[in-house]
Amino acid sequence: MLQEDALEQLNSFLTNSADKIAVYGLKLNAQAVYWNFPERIFCFLDRDLHSGSFCGLPIIQLEDLPRYDIHVVVIASSLPAEPYIYKRIHDFCEEHGIVIYGLHSGRLESRVMGKELSAKENEKAALYEAIATHDVISFDIFDTLLMRRVLYPTDVFDIVEYRLRKQGIDVPCFKNYRVQAEQGDRAHKGFAGIYQALREMLGWTDSQAEIAMHEEMVVESQVLLPRPGMADMLSHAHDIGKKVLLVSDMYLPTEFLQKMLTEYGLTCYDELYVSADRGTGKGEQLFELVKAEHPGVSYLHIGDNATVDGWSARVHGFDTWLIPSALQMFSMTEIGPILSLVRNLNDRLLLGFFAVQTYGNPFKLTQIATVPQFARSFMAPLATQYVFWLLQKTRKQCFEAVLFAARDGWLFRRLYQEAIEAWGLKNNPHGIYFYGSRKLCISAVLQDDKSLEWMKGILTGQTHRFLREVFDFVAQDGHEPPPWGENPDLIWEEVLNQKESIFAKSDTIRQGYECYIAKQGLHYDENYAFADLCSQGTTQCALTHSVLPNLYGLIFARYMSGRSVTMGRMETFLPQADWHMLANNVFEFIFSSPEPSSASVDADGNIIFEEEDRSEYELELIKNSQEEIVDFCREFFLLCDPDGDINPAVGQFLLSMYQKKTFAGAGKVFDNLDMHDNLMGGRVDCLLNNEK
Repeated sequence: MLQEDALEQLNSFLTNSADKIAVYGLKLNAQAVYWNFPERIFCFLDRDLHSGSFCGLPIIQLEDLPRYDIHVVVIASSLPAEPYIYKRIHDFCEEHGIVIYGLHSGRLESRVMGKELSAKENEKAALYEAIATHDVISFDIFDTLLMRRVLYPTDVFDIVEYRLRKQGIDVPCFKNYRVQAEQGDRAHKGFAGIYQALREMLGWTDSQAEIAMHEEMVVESQVLLPRPGMADMLSHAHDIGKKVLLVSDMYLPTEFLQKMLTEYGLTCYDELYVSADRGTGKGEQLFELVKAEHPGVSYLHIGDNATVDGWSARVHGFDTWLIPSALQMFSMTEIGPILSLVRNLNDRLLLGFFAVQTYGNPFKLTQIATVPQFARSFMAPLATQYVFWLLQKTRKQCFEAVLFAARDGWLFRRLYQEAIEAWGLKNNPHGIYFYGSRKLCISAVLQDDKSLEWMKGILTGQTHRFLREVFDFVAQDGHEPPPWGENPDLIWEEVLNQKESIFAKSDTIRQGYECYIAKQGLHYDENYAFADLCSQGTTQCALTHSVLPNLYGLIFARYMSGRSVTMGRMETFLPQADWHMLANNVFEFIFSSPEPSSASVDADGNIIFEEEDRSEYELELIKNSQEEIVDFCREFFLLCDPDGDINPAVGQFLLSMYQKKTFAGAGKVFDNLDMHDNLMGGRVDCLLNNEK
C-alpha cells in the first residue's frame, strides 16, 4: 500500500514544477499517482511495453520523451525496484536534462548520490580503510551488528504463537496477523502501536495484548546474538575518532535495543536512530535526519539490505558498504535448494542455527577445524531431530520408561532429559541409561539350540572368537580363532557337543542380568521403549527373548539384512536402509559413554566392563563434542514447537554438508581417530574413505 506521505512529498515536488510528467511503471503505484495527479501526467513508460495505453494515457518509449517536451520522470515502482529503474534510465535522462523522481526516495540526483563501496578480496581490511576515510559512520543493527538464530525474522512470531497457546491465548496463523498489524495503514507505529492494532484485530483484552508483547520481547532476547567480527568494526570506528551512529528500521522499543546492544558489548556508538521513534525510515527521510543532526563532509553507512542500507542511503549522500547477512551467505551455497523444501518452524530453526553457526561472520566462513565444531555443525541438528521425534512417540504411547542402550544411548538420554525439562513434560516416561551391549545381551539368551543357531547367523565370521571369550569354548584341535572370517561350520559340531556348558553359563549371566534389571526398577511384564543409535535389532531381539519381552524399538537408524525382519517390533527415525547411515562410526564415537563397553554381569547384577581402549585425549574430545551438541539442543528445545513437525531430510542434508565443496576438508578432523568393535573385534576408522 502506497503511504500517504509519499504522495504528499510528490505533491510538494510537483507544486514547484510546471513540467509535463511521465510515470515509469504500469502497476498499482503508477495507478495511484495518476488518480492523485491526473492533470499532470502526460504518459507512461515501461521496460517491456512501448505502446498502447494505461489509465487512458499513452505508453511511449523513453527515447520519445524529448520529442514531447517532457522533463520529469516519476519512478512509481516498489522501493526495491527503484535503483534498477534509475540505473536503466539515468544516462539518457541526464543527457537530455530530464529530472528523475523516485516515489519513495524523492528527487534522484547523481551529483549528491553516494558511492557503492565493496571489495572482493581482503574485505575486512578494505572496510577498515573505508571507515578511516569518512567522517560519519553509521551501522545498521539487525543482520549487521546483531543476528537472529532463526532462518527468517518472522519465525519469531511462530515461536510467540506457540507460547501464547500454552498460556491459553490461541491464535492460529498468528504470524499473518502480526505482519498485517505491522504493515497496516500507518508506518512506524512502533511496538505498542502494532499491538494496539492486534488488540483491535483479534478482540484481545489489554491483559492479553500485554502478555503477547512481553512474549515477543522475550523471544527476541533469546534469539538475538552478535555477529562475529562486527563488534571489532564498531569499536575501531569509535577508537579512531569517528562519529558512530546506529540507524535501524525497527519497531522494537529503543530501551530494549539498547539493552541487547549493551549485553553483547556493542556500546561504542554516539547515537541511536530507530525509525519507530523518529517517525521515518531509511527508505524515507531517516538518513536526511542523521545528516541534519550530524553535519560532516563524508558519510559511510554499513548494512546488509541492498535496498534501504544500499540504495536509500546512497540517495541521501551516504557511501555504502553492504555486509551480507548470514542467510544471504547461506543461500548462495549448496544449501540453497533445501530452503524451498522447508515447511515448518522447527526445520527453519535448525537451518537458522546452522546459518549463524557457519555463516555468522560476514568476513569469513567458519572453518570446521576441530571434532567439537564438526559435532555441533553437522551432527547436532540430526540428533536433535531424533530426540524430538522420540519425545513425540513416547508421549503418544504407554511406556513405563525409555531405555537408552549403552553405549550410544548415553548422550541421547541426556538430550531426552534436557527436552523434558525444557518442555515441562512431567508425565513423560523417564529415560534410563541401560547397560545392554550386543555382547552381553547375546550372552544372556543362549538357552537352546534355536538361540545357538540365531547367534551363529548374527556372528558370522566371529562365532568362534565370541564363544571363546564369553564361554571359554576351545576347539578340539586347540587353535585360536582368527581376527575375522572363520567359517562357523568348521567348529559347529564341537559347539553342539559343548552346548550344555554354554547354556548353563548363559543362564547364570541371564540371572545376573535379571538382578541388574531389578535394581533399575524394571519389571519383566511392563512395556518399555528401547532407544538405540544404529541397529539391525540384535540387542532388542536378545533382550525380548530373555529378560524384557515387551520392548518397542524407537531407533535412530536401522540397516536391513535378511535377518532384520526377525528382530522385534520397532520404528525408525531415519528411513530404513541396506547399509549404515552416513558417518555412522562418527556418531558411535561421539555419542558414546565415558565408560567402557559392558562385557557381562555378575551374580549380584553388577556390570562387568571391558578394558578401556580409548586414550585420555579421545575421552576429552568426546566430552567436549557432547557439550557442543547438548548446548545446540538446549537452545533448540527452548525455541521449538514441541507439537510441530520435523523433516529428517533437513537433518540428513545438514549432516551431508561436510562433504560439500563449501566445507571441503571438514572430515579431516577424524583422520587419526578410530574405534573398537567389542563384539566383532578389530578397529575401524571413524570416517570411512568413501565418507570423506
